[in-house]
Amino acid sequence: MLIAAKLCNLMPAHGSSLAMKQVVALATVALWAPSAALAYIDIPPATLGRMCDATMSITLMRVEKLDKARGRIVFRAVRDLKGNGPSDVVKHELGKDSEKRQAIVAWADAGKEALHFASASRSYSYTYIDGYWYSSSYADGWWRFVRCEPQLLRCFCGTTESLNKVIAEMLSGKEVIVPALADATGQRVWRIRSTVKLLDHNAKRDFVAWGSATGMVVSVEKDKMTIKVGDRKQDIALKTVRLMSADGKPLPINVANPMPGTAMEISEIGGKIAELRFLK
Repeated sequence: MLIAAKLCNLMPAHGSSLAMKQVVALATVALWAPSAALAYIDIPPATLGRMCDATMSITLMRVEKLDKARGRIVFRAVRDLKGNGPSDVVKHELGKDSEKRQAIVAWADAGKEALHFASASRSYSYTYIDGYWYSSSYADGWWRFVRCEPQLLRCFCGTTESLNKVIAEMLSGKEVIVPALADATGQRVWRIRSTVKLLDHNAKRDFVAWGSATGMVVSVEKDKMTIKVGDRKQDIALKTVRLMSADGKPLPINVANPMPGTAMEISEIGGKIAELRFLK
């Protein structure tokens, strides 16, 4: 409103209607044009490339102390991947008044690692832990939880360990292939290209393949399935994953009835299998 008032002061006392329209137009633009800081806060980056570009520092940090009663995590900076992190000790206050905040606090055992994408001049940051993105604002020595950012899983949804490697490679100028959610409200993963030059979300341009990986069924028991991905076998509790047909319809296990050797598309979020889709 202050900007609008100043613009109004420029109007001549007996100005024309055209002058009036010009001033109103200028005032409208001034009021509604977003600053870089507001865009960073209100519109999370669309790609990892944009995240790297818009962030002043990127820091790998490790959980050092945890106060579960108050929902506080104290991280120790391990190394900076870009710029200089805000401090060696990074304090996050999440609180515990929601299920998602509690899930983050429950994750935070001593020694676990996270990636912190911070812009100190904007007092705002994004943090990634296995399968979760959340934003924070800085005040009085603490990065205070603002909200979960599930839409950022469309940029990346793998493990913190793999994101650390991905960011290092991207900042060195390499193109990488990363797992990301195809839809922020779903659980299906696809692999997409990512570089520091790809700043907008463009599925047609960046798509590589569906799934975090492909595998096959080894055996099925009453409540457990064993699958093989490459040379690795993994047991999966069926109640923890969603089974889908090749055309995207949910399947109860008694209907799916997968036979050994059945090919499957595997979607992992934060290193945990979320969905298995039978391939034709």
